[in-house]
Amino acid sequence: MKALWLSLTALVCLSVAALAQLNRPRLQYHRANEVTVRGTVVEVRDITRVGTPHGTYLILKTPTDTLSVHLGPRRWAAKGRSALSAGDPVEVVGCLVRPGESPILLAREVRKAGTVLTFRNVQGFPISGRRQAP
Repeated sequence: MKALWLSLTALVCLSVAALAQLNRPRLQYHRANEVTVRGTVVEVRDITRVGTPHGTYLILKTPTDTLSVHLGPRRWAAKGRSALSAGDPVEVVGCLVRPGESPILLAREVRKAGTVLTFRNVQGFPISGRRQAP
């Protein structure tokens, strides 16, 4: 009886974990897919919409399109967010992903007027945003 209870408990836990993964947007950073995009910041905002990675975003106007740039979860993108505002010309290095219908650029670095804001390391793993000299 105890073995049956443990088996059922393990099955429920694994099922819950699997369902959580299905509802989560895929955010894998692939360095081979890295691009550099230049544009003007239209807005800096937090997004918590279902089907979209939660966190802080730049809405970036490029010469050909408007692009959502994911800086990261609000708690570790806060330092970089304060350094960016609407109207800033920036250059973003990151990886394009498509968790829904629209592409999102996962920012590794945002360069603004000689300042580099780093949001991910070279492998794409999140780090806290911080200023660095160019």
